[in-house]
Amino acid sequence: MRFLKLCGRIRRFSGLKYLAVLSRYPTSRAVRRASLEELAACRYVKKQYKVGVKTAGEIQCLARKSAASSVGPGIGFAIQSLAANLLRLQGEIEAFNEKIEELYDLSPATKLTTIPGIAGLSAAVIESEIKSISRFSTAKRLVGYIGAYPELRQSGVSSNPHPKMTHKGNRYLNQAIYMCVLNAISPTAEDNTIKHYYYHLISTGKNRMVSIGSCMRKLIYIIYAILVEWCHMPFVC
Repeated sequence: MRFLKLCGRIRRFSGLKYLAVLSRYPTSRAVRRASLEELAACRYVKKQYKVGVKTAGEIQCLARKSAASSVGPGIGFAIQSLAANLLRLQGEIEAFNEKIEELYDLSPATKLTTIPGIAGLSAAVIESEIKSISRFSTAKRLVGYIGAYPELRQSGVSSNPHPKMTHKGNRYLNQAIYMCVLNAISPTAEDNTIKHYYYHLISTGKNRMVSIGSCMRKLIYIIYAILVEWCHMPFVC
């Protein structure tokens, strides 16, 4: 690619801003020629967010520093096409997620969305991956199935003192629960049990990832309690 500095920024949701620019200005030359206002006005995803002046300025700065060649219209067309297609796919993903939430709202309520941090899409993922709570005789078994715990990575005599979440367990459930905890402990989130528990652990000197892992387990226990109540099962830790 001819604009590697910018292409390297395309990661996850924040990368959509850069894709929006690349879909209209696919080369460093095109970006340099565009005005700051034109770049800032580029829109992306269904909600039509604007790239904004700050990101537009960053992109122009990258374009000026880029040593990439701008010769040849073919590469610009290829980048523009790829960026447009990726944005279209993101739009389809958003529409699909909205449909999942809509269908979940029409299903028999299990009250998972009443738990802080859990939105409709996350609740749908959690229930679909658990399938039936009767598969787990205890909440502890559900924790193990999800793999909601951090672990130290070490090799030989060396070790990483900063634990990371394990890759074991159901990765879809693990990721969903992890994101729900991040939502619950966000500074902008309202006060809730998970948030209080997280900051209590941090205040006692616990590592951030260890604290998040503990919050994940606490959240899973809450989810288990709600699902077994809905299924009229006895709660077992």
